Amino acid sequence: MEIEKLSEQNHWESINSPANTTEKPTKKSKKIFRIFTYSYSAKLLWDVILTKYIKKDRNLTVLEVGSAPGYNLVKWHNYFSHSPYGVEYTKSGIEVNRNLFRANNLNPEHIIEADFLSEQFLNEYSEKFDFVYSMGFIEHFDDPVKIIENHLKILKKGGILFISIPNLLGLYNIILKNFYPEILKIHNLEIMEKDNYMKLFKVQKDLEFLYFGYSGTIDLNILQFGKYKFLSKVVHYFQMILNIFCKVIFGKKGFETQFASPYLVFVGRKI
Repeated sequence: MEIEKLSEQNHWESINSPANTTEKPTKKSKKIFRIFTYSYSAKLLWDVILTKYIKKDRNLTVLEVGSAPGYNLVKWHNYFSHSPYGVEYTKSGIEVNRNLFRANNLNPEHIIEADFLSEQFLNEYSEKFDFVYSMGFIEHFDDPVKIIENHLKILKKGGILFISIPNLLGLYNIILKNFYPEILKIHNLEIMEKDNYMKLFKVQKDLEFLYFGYSGTIDLNILQFGKYKFLSKVVHYFQMILNIFCKVIFGKKGFETQFASPYLVFVGRKI
């Protein structure tokens, strides 16, 4: 039975701008400014959760499912030194991801042009990678259990699986329903309930739970506003204030809640 995609390919073609997306060196002044503006939720994910379960080793490999535009893969490489790979099926996504890799002295051929759902891809890369992850991917399908199974098929035994999805319920659902209700239609909202999300992984064979739960405190930058584009800038600057506030008040612990946390996160080991 074919897995139904909740979003069309042309949606992702339009999102992934095909030209000159690069990650350039940041000036010192901007780095200092970034200390105060860097997403608090991202800091908790990368500096607290992932660093606890993922070791730095240049001999290991990592693959991101749905990797365009590639910023997360570059960041992963910078954090953990793993050799980065991505799988992407849109032409624009492949181009922008490969451009980003070239700009960061990474091998652009490691961006694989393929449909992650195809048997050909799954057979060719069976148990190939030490780490497999996706961020904001499985919620775009009607059968996320099968999508997780595919993640595990290309993961080596003993390898680490990391999957995160946005939490578009609670605070974020209220905002999107008022400003951009169409975007909710391409997301599987049912799995954004914590218990339902856990069930997706409990049914998987040979999977050890390492971490599971809501992640982050408030991150309004996960929102999109459709025709109300001006709101994106307003929200961005307001989020800067929230980032500073959260770092001062909560530090490395965070205040995770169903209503306000922007993500649900799973980390596990294939056994």
